[in-house]
Amino acid sequence: MKNVSMMAVWTTLVVVGCSSPHNAAAPMKELVARARGGDMVAARRLLFSNKAESVRIAAAAFLDAGERSPKNGYNPELEYPKELPVLASDVLMQEIASGTEGRRRCAASIFARHPDAKQAREFWRSQLGSSDQQVRWWAVIKLADAADPRDFESVLLQAILSPELHDALAVRLRDWKDRRAVPCLVEFLESPSLVLRMNAAMSLGCIPSCPRLDADVLGVECHDGLMLAKTDAAAPYRRWWKENGVNAFADELKWWDTFKRQASGKSKSNPGNPERKAKE
Repeated sequence: MKNVSMMAVWTTLVVVGCSSPHNAAAPMKELVARARGGDMVAARRLLFSNKAESVRIAAAAFLDAGERSPKNGYNPELEYPKELPVLASDVLMQEIASGTEGRRRCAASIFARHPDAKQAREFWRSQLGSSDQQVRWWAVIKLADAADPRDFESVLLQAILSPELHDALAVRLRDWKDRRAVPCLVEFLESPSLVLRMNAAMSLGCIPSCPRLDADVLGVECHDGLMLAKTDAAAPYRRWWKENGVNAFADELKWWDTFKRQASGKSKSNPGNPERKAKE
């Protein structure tokens, strides 16, 4: 059924694309076929053709290539263009918001690599409520890239609403350098996940007024560019929190407790996105 649906979409796209008086049918069909097969040169030619129909076809070609690729929703071996026309961006945003899972995830991965995507603040903010975990992950990453102070609380809220995003949050909350992130990161230090504890500890070291422990103290070593914990990297920070941190961050701790209480109340009175609720 899925294949029939995709074939119908492609038939429509090809007919629309070829109906333009400026395009010869054969070359357009050939480019579409090549783009569908993962030929990024063909897809790039379509993207930069300055014709709306071609842009839609090329955007769909990227999405279709991703739908047939590994589970993460996109094919990392494909070379995406460094610039996308506005129309292609619109198509991608539409797919992220309402496409099928494969197309949605592929669109998110492509749009997130678009240089101007960092400017799409309101769009990524809206995707924090997406029913798709992968899209929410991209939203956290892109909002952290910009580190706009206005987005801090919305992203921090995911620590309460989306436990599956804790790994991303442990790494990216540091980008705001906001003291209010400290109590949340300290809670991550108690996680059974060694990776989550280590990332939280490394992030704490990037926030003002927190001690910055060197690799020897943290018990961290580097292997082929990867930071690996030899011991529990969170232990020094847990000691610091009990001995000094609780007092030094008393106001932030009080704020965090209130923030969690309010978030819990909102989630009970307003279940949120019904689509996301149904899928979860």
